[in-house]
Amino acid sequence: MTLETQFEYDRQFADAPLISGIDEAGRGCLAGPVVIARVTWNPRTSAALPWFPRLADSKQIDAATREDLYPRILEAAESVRVAMIGNIMIDHMNILRATLHGFELVAGARRPEVPLLIDGNQKPPTLRWAVTLVKGDSRAGAVAAAGIVAKVTRDAAIRHLAAAYPGYGLANHKGYATKTHREAIARLGPSAIHRRSFKPCTLHDGDDHDLAANILAGLTTTEGADPTDLWHLMADHYHRLPYAKVPELVRAFQSAGLRVLPTADELEPARAQPVP
Repeated sequence: MTLETQFEYDRQFADAPLISGIDEAGRGCLAGPVVIARVTWNPRTSAALPWFPRLADSKQIDAATREDLYPRILEAAESVRVAMIGNIMIDHMNILRATLHGFELVAGARRPEVPLLIDGNQKPPTLRWAVTLVKGDSRAGAVAAAGIVAKVTRDAAIRHLAAAYPGYGLANHKGYATKTHREAIARLGPSAIHRRSFKPCTLHDGDDHDLAANILAGLTTTEGADPTDLWHLMADHYHRLPYAKVPELVRAFQSAGLRVLPTADELEPARAQPVP
């Protein structure tokens, strides 16, 4: 039976028991995390909901509409997963790898009967069965829903960060590279939540090489401090650390036993388990 919907991939997979969509928010920002979301739902049941025609690319609808759709999406979905990758890990991995890793984190176990659609044209090799869709949030309802979940989640996080880091106008531009934001960085320098690998946040006159050395010493000496305490110290003073030291620091934290990133061995068993 034909499915009446504005999304071509919902029509294509109309007889699938479920369909999953993945999208992200905040990839191009200068500050804050990148957020990745996955929504899984029944294409026919969701398309029949009265609010479904309002679904669209999260960037094409206003904040009030996104906020209204967000709880409706959560109620309609079989499952929703969200991953948030912060600025330190973005600088360590680079934004592309961080985003692809986020796709891995939210994808869950492979379910051959459930198509997995990812917005964009790139996917991690571990998700070889997934279908990438350029402008996927205008082509598949689950991808559009995932984009809204990611955007609303990230906007909420940025509102909290704006209160903690005043002066940058985060509540208005949400961390994107607006003229106001760039001027604030030039005036105040980067904050602890800015991505040092992104210009204009890379150069900073206040780099504290002694702080980086002290954190490394604490991680590598026999009587070193608790790695968790040192991680919070690094996060709180991230804007003072030499950006070139970030990869070395992250590797040292992992060697000290702090689970900064899951290993490939840790990721693989998770894919063998049912999606919660």
